[in-house]
Amino acid sequence: MTVYGVLDTAYYTAKSETATKVTETAGLTNSTTAGSRLGFKGTEDMGGGLKANFVAEMALGATGDQFGAKADGAGAPSGNKTTDAAAAATFNRATWLGLSSANAGEVRLGYMTTLQYDLNAPFSAGFEGAAGAREHLEVLSTASLGRVFNAETNRVAGVTYFAPTMGGVKLAAQYGTQKANVTTGAPTAVGADVQLSHASVSAMYANGPLALGGAYGNSSAQGNTVATSLYGTGAEVKTSAYSLGASYDLTVAKLFAYMGSRDTKNGTAANDVQVNITRFGAQVPMGNFKLFASMGQLTGKENSVEVSNRKTTQFGGLYSFSKRTTGYALVGKDKADMAKAGFSLSAAGLAPDSASFGAAIAAPATSTSTLRVGISHSF
Repeated sequence: MTVYGVLDTAYYTAKSETATKVTETAGLTNSTTAGSRLGFKGTEDMGGGLKANFVAEMALGATGDQFGAKADGAGAPSGNKTTDAAAAATFNRATWLGLSSANAGEVRLGYMTTLQYDLNAPFSAGFEGAAGAREHLEVLSTASLGRVFNAETNRVAGVTYFAPTMGGVKLAAQYGTQKANVTTGAPTAVGADVQLSHASVSAMYANGPLALGGAYGNSSAQGNTVATSLYGTGAEVKTSAYSLGASYDLTVAKLFAYMGSRDTKNGTAANDVQVNITRFGAQVPMGNFKLFASMGQLTGKENSVEVSNRKTTQFGGLYSFSKRTTGYALVGKDKADMAKAGFSLSAAGLAPDSASFGAAIAAPATSTSTLRVGISHSF
């Protein structure tokens, strides 16, 4: 068994401005370039090329006294959080058990990152800690129903299969389902009757300096809406999403491109939500230094009417003190037009896992600037 982990903390400042209000925050924050964590992993060789593998991870709060806490520090705006707020000394990150074979591939059962999320991060030049970056990284993950099984949008409980790499191509498939149904009488609480399912596939290709990837996922969720309702009275929510990514290493610089779309049907056309994302970026190595820049746009529509338009930019530099320790400084800018009629959190990408899809939120246009200077150490 191997014990490993990451501690990542930074000094953080943020300034959010609307037409009528300016909000400033500062302090220490957690998990800027990598999620702080403590993990255990192991492999048993059972002979004949067959191995048993496991991983169990919990988040570490590097800025507070709650072991296992995942909350961001410094009162960061909710839209710029780097991790979901939760405090519990439990294995609240990837935790799974599986079997692998060089000839047959690998099967994992448990709680793990979605295929959408696994494909997204390799094609991003930036990091989750900069303003607005988290939405670009995770907004499509809900196609794999991370949220319906737990408090995360980028992880899911289910079964994942990874095929053996063939000609530089890696294929994967993921499936999960959950059902709780009161067959006699009435449920005692809203949501007591629920049926959830998800399925997703992905493909990655790498050959020399070129890398390509694509993922597609769909899901459905349905449950009762009032305490006295039987199963099926609630509207069925169906979500589908795709994402495509590419990177090319020119040696002097590495280029990144990403695009994706998420379409959610909420039972009535007026509440249907579509989110589209585009992102471009580059990383430039300079000895122990690495400079990066990234820009992207997220647009949200409800019933084909644009209700949100977010533009983000982030840039900065990293310095490798050693193989395990990196210092960094990141600057981010997030401009979100949230003043349009019908704006909703789900359409904006701020809360893609929101239970109240289509709910109108009175939110002004906001511009947020952030600065993070910190250090990350893996062990």
